Amino acid sequence: MTRPRHSPWRGLARADDGAVLVEYAFVFPVLMMLVIGIVELGGMAWAQASLSFAVQETARCASVRPDLCGKPPDMVRYAAAQAPGLDIAPHTLEVKPAPCGQEITATLNYRFLVSPWGMPAATLTARACEP
Repeated sequence: MTRPRHSPWRGLARADDGAVLVEYAFVFPVLMMLVIGIVELGGMAWAQASLSFAVQETARCASVRPDLCGKPPDMVRYAAAQAPGLDIAPHTLEVKPAPCGQEITATLNYRFLVSPWGMPAATLTARACEP
């Protein structure tokens, strides 16, 4: 009785020893970009919320406590104290008279933590007006 001859390549074609590693190599970069994107969007949302809060509180302080926040340098100091972690500089805060009272506008350049494709900074803006 003769046995059928098997090709040595036949077993190699059925082997799936490295399939998990190859699938992982395809999925891992996409998964990491998704996670990093979620973290970046969360950080940007936090910065926008902090900037809005600081501007609203500064506008309120300017109308209620002019002795503490009556002048633009005092407003910048107060706004920076209300938003720790954000770089609120004098050139980022604009104060102008408006029909509602004093309108305060702040602009902040948000730099992303990870920028693999050279993404530019996002510009965040907050505006508040108090009588």
